Amino acid sequence: MNMHTISSPKQHKHEQGFTLVEVLCAAMILAISAVVIGRMVIQHMSSLEMARQYQVAASLLDETFTKIDVIGPSRVMDEGITEGDFESHGMSKTTWNADVLQREEASYLYEVIVTIAWEVNGGKRSVSGKTLLYDPPGARSMTLAWEDL
Repeated sequence: MNMHTISSPKQHKHEQGFTLVEVLCAAMILAISAVVIGRMVIQHMSSLEMARQYQVAASLLDETFTKIDVIGPSRVMDEGITEGDFESHGMSKTTWNADVLQREEASYLYEVIVTIAWEVNGGKRSVSGKTLLYDPPGARSMTLAWEDL
């Protein structure tokens, strides 16, 4: 006895593809995933740009400390070279400010605090550093000028 089962056309129609509800649910899940991934990419790119800005600021901070060390903190303090910009680097919205204080416990020891500030998206960011420099008389060239460095 050979028995064959015959299926009705209604059963075949149901098994042929996805329903409209299934397609809409899949599209909705895909759209939500794309929005989430897009936001993560934008946030990551923003973080990378901020990290680049802080890296440039740290480099400018190091450069400013080096110039103060070469000129000498006592000369910087006497001549009032305490602020400026980085227009020569093509960064007109980036400025620096230095506070040079002679320490009381040692006659030729100076505390130097430098702040680099820049404008970004209508706001302002800054990075600061502090160091101590020893500057006895005659230790540095008096012919060097800030602009020469």
